Amino acid sequence: MHPDDKDLEISHIEGGLHTIDKKGDDAIVADTAAADYVDSSIIITEEENLRLRRKIYKHLLPVMCVAYITQSLDKGTLGSASIMGWQKDVGAVGQDYALTSTLLWVGIICGEPIVNQFVRKLPVAKVLGISIVIWSAWMTVVIALISFIAAVIVLVFLPDTPVQARWATKEEKVKYVERVRTNDQGIQQKVWRSDQAWEVLRDPLPWLLFGMMFIQSTVVGGLNTFNNLLIKNAFGFTTSQSLLLALPLAVFQVILYFLIGWLGTKTRQTVYCMVGYVMVNIAGSIVLITVAPTSKTKVGLLITFYLMQCCQATNPSMYAMLSRNVAGQTKKSVVYAIFFVGWAGGNALGPQLFQAKWASRYINSLYIHIGLYCAFIIDVLVMRWICVSRNKKRDALMQGQINAHAHAFEDKTDLQNIEFRYSY
Repeated sequence: MHPDDKDLEISHIEGGLHTIDKKGDDAIVADTAAADYVDSSIIITEEENLRLRRKIYKHLLPVMCVAYITQSLDKGTLGSASIMGWQKDVGAVGQDYALTSTLLWVGIICGEPIVNQFVRKLPVAKVLGISIVIWSAWMTVVIALISFIAAVIVLVFLPDTPVQARWATKEEKVKYVERVRTNDQGIQQKVWRSDQAWEVLRDPLPWLLFGMMFIQSTVVGGLNTFNNLLIKNAFGFTTSQSLLLALPLAVFQVILYFLIGWLGTKTRQTVYCMVGYVMVNIAGSIVLITVAPTSKTKVGLLITFYLMQCCQATNPSMYAMLSRNVAGQTKKSVVYAIFFVGWAGGNALGPQLFQAKWASRYINSLYIHIGLYCAFIIDVLVMRWICVSRNKKRDALMQGQINAHAHAFEDKTDLQNIEFRYSY
């Protein structure tokens, strides 16, 4: 821009692209949600940043937790029913129980690419709230009621974007938009860009993300489907005891979630934290394979099984790897679809690794799991190597330059934007 034109303000729409120049800031803003709130002259102090973050936590985290808990309820319904006489009631034999669990995930695989485009094109919170209403209908009465109440909470209290948060002032919304500038991912862009979709095919990172999620979900899908049966039949507890013992199992999972989040924040080594967690599962699998269940060992086996929830507790870290390392709205929508197809595909395959003929200890299943843990570790370490290599190359190219995140709202992909930095 010519110096004489520095005070010129331009705002036009052409094919969904907003071009805005404010206060001498020559910026192309392709992000439709952020277009009216971009102001790079805003300076946010550390104290103000903390205040804004606390406000986000106060208003968003409770609602997001409600939504996440709700989407987990349906996954546990079948597992609880399995030891309460469901198989006898419906006449399930052989692999019928495992296939029932698999069918849920096949449906998710079919719907995932479609719903992902809904999320890109439509208001996110509305899509989520309506989806909760729809999926709650098939479950048990109590869980369906809880899910419906959760849907109402999401629809009422969850904003679609930072600029639509009713609890934020206009000044705060501008600051919220500027806070996300440093991740170089923008907020929302509804225009489909084929070049970004094709980029996914030649970028190895999305496929490593897919592999990471697919492998982990294969393990977790099997363990979650058969955890009650393992506690009851493999370890030797009664039905009532198995149901009660599932409660501390859930509490321990929550503790592990918080622990890996804390470790990742303290060490800034997300991948290494995941590797450490998965190694606990390898050790646990070896114990379950080598130690026979008796009245003296069943408590120790149960504790070992509790510790093996570490693999599932890598979920927050995997989602962090996904959200931090992909930019470009179309590319993100495609990668997210691939990632969650891996999630559903792994959960669909997982129960099939627990063959009825291997009951009740499922030793062969545990051997397969050990192989999957090793594959997971290789996958995430390769992914970390790629992220480190790309960051080093970009640092070298920008040597002596300040990373001002000038392209944050231009809908550039992580490969196109030299200012983008990968997280690992």
